[in-house]
Amino acid sequence: MNKIFTILSFLIVFTAAKSQSTNYFQQEVNYKINVRLNDVEHTLHADMEFEYINNSPHRLDSLIIHLWPNAYKNHKTAMAKQKFAQRDYSLLHMPASSLGYIDSLRFTQNDAELQMSYFEGYEDIAVVRLATPIEPGGRTIIKTPFFVKLPSGSISRLGHVGQSYQITQWYPKPAVFDMNGWHPMPYLTQGEFYSEFGSFDVKITLPANYTVGATGDLLTQSEMDRMNELSKLPAVGASMEFPASSPEMKTLHYKQDRVHDFGWFADKRWIVRKGEVELPHSKRIVTTWALFTPHEFSLWEKTGIQSINDAIYYYSKWVGDYPYNACTAVDGTISAGGGMEYPMVTVIGGTGSLSSLKTVIIHEVGHNWFYGILGSNERDNPWLDEGVNSFFETRTLLATSEKDGGPELNVGGLNVGSMFGLNQFSYQYLSEELLFLLSARGNKDQPIQAHSADYTNLNYGTIVYKKSAIAFNYLMHYLGEETFDKCMQAYYDEWKFKHPSPKDLRASFEKTSSKDLSWFFDELVNTTAKVDHRAAGVKKVEGGYQLRVGNAGKVSGPFSVDVIRDGKQVSRQWFDGMGPQEVKKVVVKAQKGDVLIVNNIDGIPEYNKQNNRIRTSGVFRKMEPIELKMLTRIDDPKTTQLFWTPLIGWNNYNKWMLGVQLHNMTIPQRDFEWSLAPMYSLATNSVNGFAKLGFDNGKIAFGIKGQRFALDDIYFEPLHYTVAKPYITINLLPNRVKKDVKAYLGFEYVYAYREYKRWAYGIWDNKDDVTFVKDNDITNIGRVKFNWSKKMLRSDLRWSSSFDVINKETELRSSTAFVHQHAVSYDYIYRGKGKKAIRTRLYYGSSSDNVILTASGLTGLHDYAYDGLFLGRTEIDGLLSNQFMRNQGALAVPTNMLASKHLASLNVEFDLPVTFPIGIYGGAAYVSGHQYESVIGTEFKRPYEEFLWNAGVTVPLIRNIFQIYVPVLYSNQIKNEFKARDLKFGDTIMFELNLNLANPFEILKNLEL
Repeated sequence: MNKIFTILSFLIVFTAAKSQSTNYFQQEVNYKINVRLNDVEHTLHADMEFEYINNSPHRLDSLIIHLWPNAYKNHKTAMAKQKFAQRDYSLLHMPASSLGYIDSLRFTQNDAELQMSYFEGYEDIAVVRLATPIEPGGRTIIKTPFFVKLPSGSISRLGHVGQSYQITQWYPKPAVFDMNGWHPMPYLTQGEFYSEFGSFDVKITLPANYTVGATGDLLTQSEMDRMNELSKLPAVGASMEFPASSPEMKTLHYKQDRVHDFGWFADKRWIVRKGEVELPHSKRIVTTWALFTPHEFSLWEKTGIQSINDAIYYYSKWVGDYPYNACTAVDGTISAGGGMEYPMVTVIGGTGSLSSLKTVIIHEVGHNWFYGILGSNERDNPWLDEGVNSFFETRTLLATSEKDGGPELNVGGLNVGSMFGLNQFSYQYLSEELLFLLSARGNKDQPIQAHSADYTNLNYGTIVYKKSAIAFNYLMHYLGEETFDKCMQAYYDEWKFKHPSPKDLRASFEKTSSKDLSWFFDELVNTTAKVDHRAAGVKKVEGGYQLRVGNAGKVSGPFSVDVIRDGKQVSRQWFDGMGPQEVKKVVVKAQKGDVLIVNNIDGIPEYNKQNNRIRTSGVFRKMEPIELKMLTRIDDPKTTQLFWTPLIGWNNYNKWMLGVQLHNMTIPQRDFEWSLAPMYSLATNSVNGFAKLGFDNGKIAFGIKGQRFALDDIYFEPLHYTVAKPYITINLLPNRVKKDVKAYLGFEYVYAYREYKRWAYGIWDNKDDVTFVKDNDITNIGRVKFNWSKKMLRSDLRWSSSFDVINKETELRSSTAFVHQHAVSYDYIYRGKGKKAIRTRLYYGSSSDNVILTASGLTGLHDYAYDGLFLGRTEIDGLLSNQFMRNQGALAVPTNMLASKHLASLNVEFDLPVTFPIGIYGGAAYVSGHQYESVIGTEFKRPYEEFLWNAGVTVPLIRNIFQIYVPVLYSNQIKNEFKARDLKFGDTIMFELNLNLANPFEILKNLEL
């Protein structure tokens, strides 16, 4: 009954909104809340009333109410499911004491109790049916008590860590009702909020020795006096230990108009610092507060107040004056990012460095404009908040860089800029542009405009924050700072304390700038189309240079041209853009220039700056200066980068090898990459190694790979094989918004030349009497392969198929064989952040007579397509023969049981729920084929079939790269084989060493964004 009522109520109010006027209107909600904190039980007891003013043209029979503390109730909520999708299963295993909820609700209207029901599947969204409908222009008062069990602060934004409290999204809150209808939304960690503006009158009761930072003006004079006194005290004797709570209680009174949320934070350990800042336009004084623990005292003491003041001043200057009397930043524990914003107050997590703390404070205080004053729908349009704010965050950091040495690039508190020689690059390039390219190259990016829940975990940062920021930096440089600021100020003045949408931002910018910005809002914001201009050619003309500029991307945006003389920029001109693949001739005014550079601006979304530079004279005009460095570097668009890396390698035949790898691979990856890695072996007096030349833009990949190494030495001297593999791979789902499903179709040709010595005649046991002749064999393989995968909440499903045509030619014979293989894998993650799982695999393969499939898993001896790298490729016994790849039968046991017809297997691995990486595995295989036998000169086939199984212990030291398998139990066929071969226990241990995947560039390329 409740479900039916919920659905009908929602349909009634939603349909009413859709069927009538679409003119803008805005509801108003005014709150009065009394709340008491119990810091022993970690609970809130409260009662509230809110006045709901219906400014819409619709009669409202029901209200939709957010009950967001219920998101912490169990592992079935929308937030829990989102965390599961991000491989965070903390809510699944948390004890009840760490969970949270809201209950004891009793909504009344004019003393009449109202019926409440939950949305189907969402206990954090309720529908309250009104006793008296609210007519257009009318208002009503709704009252309710409520109780909140505070969750652990390690889950998300609401909660506590010990007796440090973060009280956010904590009270029943009506959803927004606007011209698009109701906006019910479950609480999510990735994805923020949308709330109605109004006023708050809040009284907070708690033990007297707590310090509180909250939304609104503090009206309790005794507490204001206490805060002023605390702000003057030195931090002597401050401790991270919680003192005992005072037996005396106090009640703090806060009020604020024109805000859409109320957050408050409480801690007994805080050091208090007070400051003030004068606004640039009105000259009004704003009081600023920094409340922090001793943990990062020196950082907060140095930059806490100053960073709050900087943010308020510069955002006010560029966007519009801060409208409130105070602004507070508090030091707290937060798991939903480095910080989190609420009107007039923000919580900051641990940062580890001065520059990181400054960056987070400026960003979070800046949200008072983008989220607080301009109350966009963050769930549907996160870039209007996070993206625009990130742009102004960077602009503020750059504007204040002179007084504290400028922004730094920090990772985990380490200044990686100085550690890895990155100081030659700008802050914008390193912290924003490169992070955008990390997603864009490889086609892993998503549009700036998308629902917050549709982004992959890392794309939420690299696209919503970083790409949006550099997109607006691009727009500012094009319009000019003065015009850009006028556009933003017009947008602010028109939409402050309202709910603007992307079309409202566009209208303000196009009206104020008098420019058509379709290239920005339609192409750059709403698609994954890339900005990629290139300098195509140049010639001297009267008054300057005629430059041909091509659009290698799909965004028809404007471009700039810089004239460089004697290494310095002497001018910059902007030109309107052109369509994809078009070339435009422009005249660049300059008396003399050495180099012309297109879009020579750090922090803009230019996909490939390697083609933006051209010299005005000489040869090789488009080549950048060559830079030769060891290992690798960040991609530097101003140079042609070549890298070298010393190599040392070993296999059982070449023994130790020394060499060098020459390559052009950078971070992030480039579309076109090459690598040459020759290594010299003293044992074989030969040059061996790898080579690769390839193009990969995430949609299509093609190229050629090669390798050359020695084989066995059973013919008294090592022999060699040489392999070349041309390939092409097509991404069948390149434009899928959410990258949870992937599909690839690949074509590969393998050419393998193997040189060896063939026994001609003589007595084998007498080395001096044996005569060999040099010979070779050539293997040609054509392969078609298909791979599909789907990432689900708690599982991964993968399917792969391949079809091989194998032709082998020797001096004595030529043969053709066919192999097709299919595997389906399913991993069910039952614990931890994707680390503890039950992994299953079902395989079927079939081959013609002269190719064999292995029940054990593919070993080097049977790797006919040279898919893996083996330390002992042709070993038949000993430790190195037990290296294998987990494909084909994958029993992970050293059996010689082979299939020359059919092979089917089922494998299961179970990660044990312990800290050390260890699990159990088991497998079963059906093997069939035939053996050739000769009786009295007549050769015939003897068919055979076997059923094998085994089980044991596995140690995944590095998952998918280095894993050990120790068989414990096995079928009689395997047991008898071990006895016949006289294998000891140590001889049966198998190991997977996947050297291909251990390549750091491959790890980065396969990074799940």
